[in-house]
Amino acid sequence: MLRGFSRDSRNTVLTISIAESLRLFGIFMLLPVFTTFGFQFTSSGFLVGLSFGAYGLSMAVFQIPFGILSDHLGRKRTLLIGMSFFVVGNIICFFTTDITMLLVGRLISGAGAISSVGTAMVQASVPDEKRNQAMAILGIPVGLSFLLGVVIGPAISVYIGTRYIFLISAVLGLTVIIGISRLKEIRMKLQRSGIGITGKSLILGTTGLIVSMLMMSFFYFLPLYHQDFIPSSNYILMIFYPVLVGGIIAVALSGYADRGHSQMLAIFCLIIMTVSVPLVFILSYNIMGFSDIVFTGAVFFTGYSIYEIAFPVMVSRNSSKENYGANFATFNMFQHGGQLIGSVAAGSIIGSVISTHSTLLVAVTFLVLMLFAFFIFIFFGINKSKKIETT
Repeated sequence: MLRGFSRDSRNTVLTISIAESLRLFGIFMLLPVFTTFGFQFTSSGFLVGLSFGAYGLSMAVFQIPFGILSDHLGRKRTLLIGMSFFVVGNIICFFTTDITMLLVGRLISGAGAISSVGTAMVQASVPDEKRNQAMAILGIPVGLSFLLGVVIGPAISVYIGTRYIFLISAVLGLTVIIGISRLKEIRMKLQRSGIGITGKSLILGTTGLIVSMLMMSFFYFLPLYHQDFIPSSNYILMIFYPVLVGGIIAVALSGYADRGHSQMLAIFCLIIMTVSVPLVFILSYNIMGFSDIVFTGAVFFTGYSIYEIAFPVMVSRNSSKENYGANFATFNMFQHGGQLIGSVAAGSIIGSVISTHSTLLVAVTFLVLMLFAFFIFIFFGINKSKKIETT
């Protein structure tokens, strides 16, 4: 798969892909367990949701500034700075004694918004004709980190405690810093006429914002559902089965994205995720059984896993190499903004106890939002759009 890459290009692609997957692995481990951990320090659903989404807030705010910083300091130095924030923030969360400390730690850990910087470094290290292949290599371990993280996180929470996930994340962050520090940075001199953000990137970003809102609301809801209705069931298996099914289906369909069918996959994933909304928040709540939440979770994870494959590919293929970083930074900014909004919304509406009213309100809200995302994608996202030039 790495045939045709130079030695330096190969080292860069592999190092960044492993580094990004390790960083995200630490983040994904927290998703299924953060809600119940947050309620150890407060009874406020809003504050728990805010702490849950605080990482996304700082990631959204600093995404573009870090991209600009990388243009001046270089990708490697910027990645090291960003990972330092990640490590420090997770250490603060590990030693947290109240919700304020947890909130501050989450904000600091997300302040190193390096996703787009790492991607830009990979793009700069490979020939033009290898760009999509490099993105595929970058995406494989990231996808695996999601699948493993959301399963291993609950296991760590049960056997040694949720706060140790933060410590493990900090250690993984230090490992990433060591790996990046040994990289040889490959510089590219590009002729820029401005920051070319395509209209399609804005549509993809808006869609990604809504999908990220749904994802964070789902992970806020899931541990409460287990705690309130089926506490005797195995929480790890309740997550493992849906993630496994969704991952297998997504991997089986991933080849279509590589063959230019990413738009079709994107439409498919939006349909599945829209269908998952009433299944998760209405059907599973009213039936309240282990097999029911496994089934509804499998539908959700199938849609979300396909989203993780199709949408980044579309951003990549609709951006020129000169403006790739700006478009991906914009897409990531929307995604992380959605993580914050979804967490706060779920915390404010659902709170600490699931009720018929709260689940119905969440379901109706996300049905409207997902239908809106589907509409703008169909009518605007799959058509050619002109660049918005910012000089």
